[in-house]
Amino acid sequence: MSKFPYDEKLWKAWIASNTEGAIDSKTAGDFGDFSDQALKDGDFPKALEAADLSIRFDPTLIWTKINRAHAFMFLGRLDEARDAYHEHRGETVPNKGLWEQLVVDDFALLRDQGRRHSLMVEIEDQFKPAIAAARAKK
Repeated sequence: MSKFPYDEKLWKAWIASNTEGAIDSKTAGDFGDFSDQALKDGDFPKALEAADLSIRFDPTLIWTKINRAHAFMFLGRLDEARDAYHEHRGETVPNKGLWEQLVVDDFALLRDQGRRHSLMVEIEDQFKPAIAAARAKK
């Protein structure tokens, strides 16, 4: 996506106008995976761009929104990150699990890769009650 023509304004405008309402879960998943890799590589602008494209192709594929929240966090866009982390609180992500648990698990993976941010601790503290309640139900 960082090479011609994908970095051109006209290409981005075409994508924006031609993907509105077009659901393509495969493409969304591919962009979600690309976003995840960009996070691991520390390319947070690309991670955000890929996460946004993933969401555009399938807004119901909510696991990709976790990557978007992470990208916001590492880009210093903390209010947007908080909003993104809280957007799906209490929801179960199909075939994955509780939203809060997925976010906390991702934080652990990011830390294993040497990526840390103070917002992680804040969000983990807020998500602990939901995770504990889910475990108690099992």
